[in-house]
Amino acid sequence: MLSLKLFDTLEYICRHTRKHKKYFGSLQVIVIGDFFQLPPVPDLLKGDKGQYCFLSEKFQNIFQKHFVVLTDVLRQTEVDFITCINEVSKGTLLSEESLALLQRMKRPLPPGPPPVRLCAKKFDCDVFNASKLFDFPGEAKCYAAEDSGEKKYLNNMPVPDILHLKLNCPVLLLKNLSDHLVNGLKGKVTGLANDEVSVYFESLSKDIKIKPETFTVYSALKEQVVATRIQFPISLAFSMTIHKAQGLTLDRIEVDGDNIFSAGQLGVAIGRTTKKKKPSPPKLSSKVCAKA
Repeated sequence: MLSLKLFDTLEYICRHTRKHKKYFGSLQVIVIGDFFQLPPVPDLLKGDKGQYCFLSEKFQNIFQKHFVVLTDVLRQTEVDFITCINEVSKGTLLSEESLALLQRMKRPLPPGPPPVRLCAKKFDCDVFNASKLFDFPGEAKCYAAEDSGEKKYLNNMPVPDILHLKLNCPVLLLKNLSDHLVNGLKGKVTGLANDEVSVYFESLSKDIKIKPETFTVYSALKEQVVATRIQFPISLAFSMTIHKAQGLTLDRIEVDGDNIFSAGQLGVAIGRTTKKKKPSPPKLSSKVCAKA
């Protein structure tokens, strides 16, 4: 997801800071990525068109010979599922087997924990999250952000101006707060106070008190911060964008592919889960039941 502009900028900074003519100022650089996933997100305020970094002339000159292609898949183990994900990610004509697999997966999920709905666009996520929260049991608490700056810049904020939450609703952390509290961490609301929100993060096995954070929008053209928002760094997680889910492993998902607009989105979406179908718990035999 590193763009051409950011790659060239980092190379320039290293070379000029170290006052060395070689690329990256003669630093050893290890670059890891998957170009079959999502392309960089454009940031017009920083003059970044969101081009792939491998289109950079410097990238092509630096990585002519020294590269390794990683082929082992760790998230999935089912060969047909891995093949399907790879074919969808590459954008080639799907084999009959993969097409049939996708058709079989177009089904209602069996009973279990609520799935996460993956959408291509943030608007679709917002509508779905609002609908799910409305039906969710309990009383909603409203948190209004403190804003400054023009509305057109505030619309680019990752956090909403009005945040509605209920106890036990799923949420997603939207900012790195520490080495363990990282952007994309999924949790459940366990407390709602006026100045803090308590969230239980299963991966950390503990409750964390979340305070409001400051988010800014910087314009490279104006060379200044053009908007500021103070809000809790969390959002509802009944649904999330495919971009936000990239890198996550999710047990149960629903993929809304109606408004997919970018290469790699569908492959990333279906690749968030580990199996086509989670194995059912073993059933007790009649003999075991009789003994019980």
